[in-house]
Amino acid sequence: MVRNRSRSAASLEARLLKSAEEARAAANFIAPGPEQDQLLRKALKAETLASAADRLSLAEDLSMADFKSEAISDSRICAASRGQCHSRVALSAK
Repeated sequence: MVRNRSRSAASLEARLLKSAEEARAAANFIAPGPEQDQLLRKALKAETLASAADRLSLAEDLSMADFKSEAISDSRICAASRGQCHSRVALSAK
């Protein structure tokens, strides 16, 4: 078995957003029901994954020192709110 080792011309984020757009467009052309719900869920998942891919690519761009200082800042926000953390890290985990 031969693997396809070529890289895609579009980024992962762009491909996911295109998939979400196509799923939403297809959902608009069918009657409400389970098939439409499935397409809308697929679109939402693709958009969520695109957002996560964007955040991960930004994290890679940060130097380790910047990343550590941001994590320390987030933990201080959590401690100041008495366990009710409203930082970006806590919100993205939900």
